[in-house]
Amino acid sequence: LNEIFTIERAMQVFHAKTCVRFVPRRPETPYFVQITNRPTGCYSFIGRSLNNTRNLMNLQTPACLTGGTPMHEMMHVLGFFHEVSRPDRDDYIYINRSALIPKFQTDTFYESNLAKYERDIETYNIGYNYGSVMHYSRYAGASDRRYPVLVNRKPYDKPDFGNNTLSPSDIEGIQFRYCRNASGIYRLNWLQQLPTTVLGSRPV
Repeated sequence: LNEIFTIERAMQVFHAKTCVRFVPRRPETPYFVQITNRPTGCYSFIGRSLNNTRNLMNLQTPACLTGGTPMHEMMHVLGFFHEVSRPDRDDYIYINRSALIPKFQTDTFYESNLAKYERDIETYNIGYNYGSVMHYSRYAGASDRRYPVLVNRKPYDKPDFGNNTLSPSDIEGIQFRYCRNASGIYRLNWLQQLPTTVLGSRPV
C-alpha cells in the first residue's frame, strides 16, 4: 500500500501542474501503462507505440520509489528522454568516462545511458536544464564520489544535477507536447526500453 501511495503521489504532481492525467485502466482500454516492481531496476519505455500495446514501467522496491524516480520514469512514459541525450548537451556537459565504475566503462553502457540523440529529441526551444527531473546526478555510475562523471560546462550553483520533482522546464515541455491541443494525443512512432538504474545514482 505504501508503494501505491508513493506512485499515486507522483501522479498527483502531474495532475496539479500539467494537463496530463493518469487514470485507472478500464477493461475496454486497449493501451495502458503496466507498473511492476520486479527486482530489475528503474526503467520504462519511451512514449506510446503506434500499435497501441501496453507500456511497461518498472519501479523496483524500495530503490525506485524514492526522490524523483517515479516522476522520472513517468516522464519516460510520456515520451521524454534524458536531458544528457539532447543534441546540444556537449555545450553544457562534459562526460568523464574514466570516472565510471570499471564495469560501466564500455561502449554498450555508454550507448544505453549517455548517448546523444541528434534528431529524435524535440526540445521545443527550451534551454538545457541541469535541474530537470530527467537529468542524471553528477555521480551517476561513479566509482568514487570525489570524481563526478558529469561536469557542467556552464555555471551552475547547486551541488548536484537533477530534481526530486518536476522543474519549470519539465512542466513547460509537457505543456508544449500535450496541453496545446487537449483533444489530440501525442504519439511517438517507436518505443525504447531503458536499462536499469545505475548504482548510486539518480534513475536511468
